[in-house]
Amino acid sequence: MKKAIYVTHPAAKIYRADGMIAANIDKQRVDRWALDDVERVLLFGSAQITTTAVHLLLKHRIPLFLLSRSGRLRGQIVAPEEGNIFLRMAQHARFGDMEFRLEFARSIVAKKIRGDVEIVMRYMRNHPDTAEMLSPKVERMRQMVGCLDSAANSTTLMGLEGAAASAWFEAFHIMVKPPFLFERRSKHPAHNEVNALLNLGFTLLALEVESRLETAGLDPRIGYYHGIRYGRSSLALDMMEPHRPAVSRMVLSVLNRRMVSLNDFEKTDAGVRMNKETLHRFVGVFEASMGDVVPQGKSVREQLHNELTELRRKIMEPSLPDEEMDPPWGDTQAAQAEPPC
Repeated sequence: MKKAIYVTHPAAKIYRADGMIAANIDKQRVDRWALDDVERVLLFGSAQITTTAVHLLLKHRIPLFLLSRSGRLRGQIVAPEEGNIFLRMAQHARFGDMEFRLEFARSIVAKKIRGDVEIVMRYMRNHPDTAEMLSPKVERMRQMVGCLDSAANSTTLMGLEGAAASAWFEAFHIMVKPPFLFERRSKHPAHNEVNALLNLGFTLLALEVESRLETAGLDPRIGYYHGIRYGRSSLALDMMEPHRPAVSRMVLSVLNRRMVSLNDFEKTDAGVRMNKETLHRFVGVFEASMGDVVPQGKSVREQLHNELTELRRKIMEPSLPDEEMDPPWGDTQAAQAEPPC
């Protein structure tokens, strides 16, 4: 199975070696990889890469992502698109199909909320003393799921998702054990350690989804739920929604199992971030979690594969007869209004 290469050491350098890519630290080789085994490469902070290595990645259509030390995406280098033009045309046409978009959006939002509910329910089973505090949060999230079918547009749907997210974050705050505190959700820059972990986890998930969309021949920028916004990979945000709970569950495990301590973080002008050793450990935990079997009986990567295959089929369904389809490859902002029901 192909894998992602995470380069987190500030003195690391990626270079070409005998038709492969290799990494050295302080001029000492530490690893190398055959291109057939690499799915994508992620460079953090001041880690470097040679021009010849970039050319090799492009030749093999392996995307390169450049991230800050705190995990914020700065840019990416990808090969020119070679996607199925008929698939792209059908995908763009589907954007105008409001019924299709609403059905798609309801599905991914429902999966996300149910995933959050499952995390809270499991926590209550393991910590019965928290049931009194957490049960009302679960009830509110379930109520929002029950309202999804009556949502007539994306604005209403985002209002329901926002209400469910509010209950989820209240529950998450309760489930995070001292000395860590969640308090509230803050994206880049993270205001505390918990959000630093969540931000990086969600960024890595988004980049994985985006690279898989490109591989599938889909345009990551045409989102059916998140719509279209300049410079944003909205379809990647759509497809990662049902898998956000997997990242939240992983972060909760890292915190409550004491896999990190407060000393593993540093406060900078760009917010709170992990130190380089913790960053290296965290991306390893993330990578392992993507292959772990979850309550649905399949790993996140297996689920993503199946979901993208199904999305591609639904996009093409009204456009071309089955024999003309190539084989499967194996702006709205959230409304603040009160939920309608």
